[in-house]
Amino acid sequence: MIRWLGRTPEGFVDGAASDAGAPMPAVGPEQVLRIHTRRLHSALNLKRTALGVTWAQAAAEMGRGISARSLMNLSNGVRMGFPQVMRMTFWLGLPLARFTRITNRLRGAGAMPSAGAGGGE
Repeated sequence: MIRWLGRTPEGFVDGAASDAGAPMPAVGPEQVLRIHTRRLHSALNLKRTALGVTWAQAAAEMGRGISARSLMNLSNGVRMGFPQVMRMTFWLGLPLARFTRITNRLRGAGAMPSAGAGGGE
């Protein structure tokens, strides 16, 4: 729907410019765009480590709906809601599009990396 509206995910967040972020990758009719939670976890862990903070401290900085456990569980490939994912990517200072992957709509098979995202799971 975000692509259909011609907006970025960041453009739906209160206080962000409607053209903030990066456009989501195009997908075919039999494909769906998913959040690559393992890639998101890796990026969060790199920043957390660089800042010298715990998962709990990082979660507190991200705000409501984020816990240390939810951040750590990203490495298991769990699904996350839009508001939580946007808080995480804002904390990273990176667009959500960087943490997407394209999968086959029918079975979730045939994972393909999104453009410029650097590999699938």
